[in-house]
Amino acid sequence: MMAQKFDYSEVHASPASAGRATRFPALKAAKIVTDEEFSTINCTIRNISDSGALLKLAGLFQAPKKFDLLMVSSKQIVHVEKVWQRGVLVGVRFLEGPKEVTSLDAFGLLG
Repeated sequence: MMAQKFDYSEVHASPASAGRATRFPALKAAKIVTDEEFSTINCTIRNISDSGALLKLAGLFQAPKKFDLLMVSSKQIVHVEKVWQRGVLVGVRFLEGPKEVTSLDAFGLLG
């Protein structure tokens, strides 16, 4: 079974030069979903690559070490690990490929 790739249809065409993997600038709404009772933290994906992403949190929160990142518009979710955090900026590494989600609609996470 092939791993699903990220939907880059809503990101800008030119890659950012920083880092090892090619990063694409993005302004995509996302949510950090934790294991504790479907707690969420709103954030924005600032750039994304096949190996990770840069997130900007909606407020000053301490992001968990591992969590699920829900990309609202593409309805994809991926398990990630926090690599670093500086204030509202968080660098994450993808631990697996993205998965399509529809079952979270009942919890109001996609809207």
